[in-house]
Amino acid sequence: MASVFINGRGLSADLVDHFLMQGKADSCDSGNEEPYVESDFYMPERLGMEHVTLHIAPKSDKLVERITALSTPRDFHLEKLPEGLIDSLPSEVLLVVFRYLDDISLWTAHNVCSRWRSLLDAEMADIEWKRFIKLRWPLFKPEYDVQCWKTLYSKLLVIIV
Repeated sequence: MASVFINGRGLSADLVDHFLMQGKADSCDSGNEEPYVESDFYMPERLGMEHVTLHIAPKSDKLVERITALSTPRDFHLEKLPEGLIDSLPSEVLLVVFRYLDDISLWTAHNVCSRWRSLLDAEMADIEWKRFIKLRWPLFKPEYDVQCWKTLYSKLLVIIV
């Protein structure tokens, strides 16, 4: 929680909550309608605090810097990854990453290297490639009995690329 200062003095979170909730009773008001009576408003003068200044100190986690770093494009070909970093990842980690990929990205990952190919072949059933075909090309109806849906997917993808 951010630090809160009232009239130059720091307050604990419990005291701030008490201060903010002291004048407000639960009236089952959703907060979307205009209040009917003055008691629905938070009124500092009712609390005997007419000129209270509330200053919230900024968080120290450098949120702006993080957002800027995430939204600024990077030149990846200039960045050097340690040699063999991706190869050292355990299979379990790669499979978790692969679960977040769409069908075209999975097909691309399948063609990266023999290790990834064997991981994806062991993890993905042929019926998943059939499902990908039906989702990507809903009007496609094969005229023959398909022996390998992954191969058919590859052929269809190469045609459109």
